[in-house]
Amino acid sequence: QFGDIDILVNNAAINKADSFVTTTEKAWRDIVEVNVNGLYYVTKPILKQMLRQRSGNILNISSIGALRALPTSVHYATTKAAVIGFTKCLSRETAQFGVNVNCIA
Repeated sequence: QFGDIDILVNNAAINKADSFVTTTEKAWRDIVEVNVNGLYYVTKPILKQMLRQRSGNILNISSIGALRALPTSVHYATTKAAVIGFTKCLSRETAQFGVNVNCIA
């Protein structure tokens, strides 16, 4: 409707600080749903448009928690590490089509 899409910033995330042993299954699912699945749900339709136009930039926000062991953050760190893996793989897949995918932690 508004033309080309130049940039997507994936910044949505939640965290429920708790030890792994006491983290509920619901809390785990909620964090994965927002921090990982949300990345998929938003990126896929936007990426399709960027590939059609053969240009675009996707910026994913991870966390230092993905790179460092922080107490009460195993669930958050796991999802933010997934953001890094997602970024690396998608970057390799889309670069040849003019779409840049990067991550900030």
